[in-house]
Amino acid sequence: MSILIPSLLALITAILTSFIGYSITKSKMKHEIITEQKYKYFLPFKSCAEDVRGRLIHIEKRLSENGEKQKAMIARFNQKFETHKFSWYFNDTVGREDGYFITSTIYITCLLFYWIRKIQWESPFIELICKKNISEMMKEIRISRPKEFIQIERCYNSDEFRNAEYRIIEEIRKLKGKFHIRTFITAFKVIFGRMNGVPYHMHDSLGDYLFDYKNGKIRNYAEFCELLYDENTRIRFSPVINFWMGLNSKDETSKQKLAKIQAVIVLFELLRYIDIKV
Repeated sequence: MSILIPSLLALITAILTSFIGYSITKSKMKHEIITEQKYKYFLPFKSCAEDVRGRLIHIEKRLSENGEKQKAMIARFNQKFETHKFSWYFNDTVGREDGYFITSTIYITCLLFYWIRKIQWESPFIELICKKNISEMMKEIRISRPKEFIQIERCYNSDEFRNAEYRIIEEIRKLKGKFHIRTFITAFKVIFGRMNGVPYHMHDSLGDYLFDYKNGKIRNYAEFCELLYDENTRIRFSPVINFWMGLNSKDETSKQKLAKIQAVIVLFELLRYIDIKV
């Protein structure tokens, strides 16, 4: 019996040590996975979406106004890429036919497609948590950002968001708590890929075109402009160019595009209340 007790204690100690070691290793692996998901995928996507949101807010505000500011915004999208020098892509003077605004808008749209593609292909089941649902978000914006609330409310009431009958949009309208990033990405693709949008199944390819495989990096704005300057490579980006080119506030096609812009604004406002689940 005196021999058995030490042996039993040694066995229990070994089991506990193994269990504790396994738990620590498992916890460390989970932390490393979450860290990679956060800094390699989620935060770059969220940062890009925030840049896009800021641009869309500006565009939507100007197109919803009347007067000279609206005309100036419409003029920025009333452009053709075939007849300009390379310097046109870097000039941005209001009231002149300069190309920076429309080209940079196309660029950040493609950059968003790049991050969506990367997440879908490499890590589509990142767990996120939404801290507020849409209704709670709108109440907070009304209090904390009253000057912006009127515009956000207008976007919230757009046909592409509040009145959309797609199940994925209904899920977003009710979203709170934990969910997978794929749900959020799918909602964006549905909104932006419907009629008179950028075709749903071309989003990944448009993002892929932005990546320079030879040098292993995302093309910067100047390198992107070189692709647009060459008509042989510009054609790859035609779906995005066609979406933004000729945008105004009057014809039916532009009204449908504006409704998409408004819906994406609300979607990316919600993203401000979303973080990776720890």
